[in-house]
Amino acid sequence: MKYSIFYLLFFSISLFSQSNITLAPHPTENGIRFSLSISELANSKKPELIKLSSLRINSISVAGSFNQWRKNEFLMKYDPTNAIWFVDIPLKEGIEYHYKYVINDSIWITDPNAPNITEDEWQNGIIIPVGFNKPYAINVNPPFGKRITKLQDFTCQLVSSHGKILKSSIECFLNDRKIKFTFDDRANSLKIRLPENLSEGEHKILIKFSDDKGNRNEGFLTKFFLDRYKAKIKTPHFYNYAIVYEIFIRKFLDSNNDGIGDFNGLIQKLDYLKNLGVDALWLMPFNESSKEHGYNVIDYYSIEKDYGSFDEYFNFLRECKKRNIRVIKDIVINHCDTAFVFFRDAKNNPSSKYSSWFQFTDSMNSTWKHFGIEIDMPKFNFENEEVQDYFLQYVKYWMDPDGDGKFEDGIDGIRCDAAKEIPHAFWNKLRKEVKKIRPDFLILGEVWDGANYLIPFFEDEFDMLFDYPFYYSIQRNMNGNDSKSIESTLMQQSRIYPENFQMLRFLSNHDNHRALSLFNEDTLKYFQSLVMLFTLPGTPMIYYGDEIGLTGRTPPENVRQWMRWDRFENNLIYELHRKLIELRKKNKALSEKYDARNSSLKFLRTNNESVIAFTRETKREKFIVIINNSENFLSGLKIDLKSKIKTGKVIFALSDFVNNKISFDRIELNNLSMKPREALILKL
Repeated sequence: MKYSIFYLLFFSISLFSQSNITLAPHPTENGIRFSLSISELANSKKPELIKLSSLRINSISVAGSFNQWRKNEFLMKYDPTNAIWFVDIPLKEGIEYHYKYVINDSIWITDPNAPNITEDEWQNGIIIPVGFNKPYAINVNPPFGKRITKLQDFTCQLVSSHGKILKSSIECFLNDRKIKFTFDDRANSLKIRLPENLSEGEHKILIKFSDDKGNRNEGFLTKFFLDRYKAKIKTPHFYNYAIVYEIFIRKFLDSNNDGIGDFNGLIQKLDYLKNLGVDALWLMPFNESSKEHGYNVIDYYSIEKDYGSFDEYFNFLRECKKRNIRVIKDIVINHCDTAFVFFRDAKNNPSSKYSSWFQFTDSMNSTWKHFGIEIDMPKFNFENEEVQDYFLQYVKYWMDPDGDGKFEDGIDGIRCDAAKEIPHAFWNKLRKEVKKIRPDFLILGEVWDGANYLIPFFEDEFDMLFDYPFYYSIQRNMNGNDSKSIESTLMQQSRIYPENFQMLRFLSNHDNHRALSLFNEDTLKYFQSLVMLFTLPGTPMIYYGDEIGLTGRTPPENVRQWMRWDRFENNLIYELHRKLIELRKKNKALSEKYDARNSSLKFLRTNNESVIAFTRETKREKFIVIINNSENFLSGLKIDLKSKIKTGKVIFALSDFVNNKISFDRIELNNLSMKPREALILKL
């Protein structure tokens, strides 16, 4: 069965004045209509939108994932009769698109009538279109994928562009079971009373309905996550103190001069990694793939032939075990390659037994839902139990690839690509399966979103998540001098996430700018950020080459370059990584976890807004980290420790490190002087 999903409004449908013009994106004969009313901006509660209402508007356009964010391709027209700007854009049914409006070619804003909005730094609108002839749902509450903390009625409106919705045609299902509903045919509003005993976790609602012209929607599917109580999770203790290192095998080290990195090349550099202080390797995908990056898999049970043989892979695993280095495999199961054997069988073949494995969008299996704009990455249908079972067996296979029944000789964890696009129910199922086999197996999720959106993924699903909120907060702090962003991010996480939660904290990875480039090649800003990365709680991650100062800005191919093994002589960036990792490992307080139960971190008030100061402590030791995020020499700086401690012993000073000096001075905390871009670690 094929489901169509379409969300036209974030909170409520927006009608323009008395004209009854729909401002939310909606289907027309020519595509999805996007609209904006300037007078609506004037009535907004957001100051930044109110300001825009007084601008002279010369142009408004729509840019998004459907056109690679080109801002001048879809220009709106102005309708003077209704005083709105609008444009119709032909979009594929069933594909999730992100978008924004661009005013006067330079001001990017979120559509105030977006059906849904990403909870990340960008606040993009989200739309999943249906065809013009199908009736559809609007005013969906809770919106798709949202977490709710108390039970409420499910409500929406059912709309048709061609006729009246027939009450007799409506069928509603909660988690595949039929459920009662009420429908007001004057307002087209539907209500479902959710049962009081509804369990915690993800739930899906399916609605089928028709209009009086014979147009039918065979499945409007939406999901929400009920989360009334904090979860209790057990996570692998090893990663509370580990250093993770991400490797693109193809570009790391070529052992046989064929121009491609390989497993034998990795083996040659394991001692280098161990000496750096690395405890775990996250390997980008190494299954057979048609693309260099490996994120569209052709064969889930193979080794990419460019990287070596199975014997060489097994040898790599053995050498890692000898050094107590754990191996995390990047698994790509949201989508595959169009050359994947099951997809090839199902493509253009509706009778294939694998048709229901994928999300085809027409009756002939000639179009399909895919990852982002990549049409050669068809998405799997995880509503199908066979798909779930296939990937459960896949993970177990790589835990024990020689089939000897010993699950310790395979991979030690998985990094789950595009985890937010796969149902929570599957991750819950996977956790139960693998933790029975090996409790210390790491389940790491890539959920590129805001802090609140991440909460359900700790509900008996993942041990650790990528900390994009921290990544953006450190960027705001160093590049915009937002001194409170890091504190507010970490404080919020300790409140909303369960005890023992783990976060992978990073300054770069294969999808983002290189770390040094993130700070516009400002080496001292990079150094200060490294001091924070290795002294704050969480699991630090290094992207290969960042430790020697590789640079590059996205698109991704610009940041996935060859590792440079000729750049180590007199390399301060490398030496700083070694020094900070050594300090972190030697002083347990610097890696102590921080959650609702463990108060190992406290941010301190100072008399200068450019300064970040925090303590890290256990029962046995206490440190203070102080960062001068400015180009100014500071004097008379006061740190409010709220204790009798007046001095601290310097165990690290960035200025001394850069100048190859060593200092173990004791300094006054109530009358401190700091050099520009200084970073200090003091033992109290």
